[in-house]
Amino acid sequence: MDPILGGALGAIISAAVMLWKGSSQRATEMRDSALRLTIAVETVGERLSELHADFKADRVEIFGRLRDIENKVSSIEAKVYK
Repeated sequence: MDPILGGALGAIISAAVMLWKGSSQRATEMRDSALRLTIAVETVGERLSELHADFKADRVEIFGRLRDIENKVSSIEAKVYK
């Protein structure tokens, strides 16, 4: 085999292996990034669900207190305007 042809073939093979390794590494990095993003989105979803539950509990408490206050005000108004 001609030395120039052998050198060119070796360079092409080396470049192909380096490209394959680089693309494999990029694919792994992209997969890892997608996994991290998926976990982050799931975590945000869970936190939003917890926050929604907290808001719902607060609303129940607040409206319960408002109902009690409204009942007391109504009873006071009934005594005053008799």
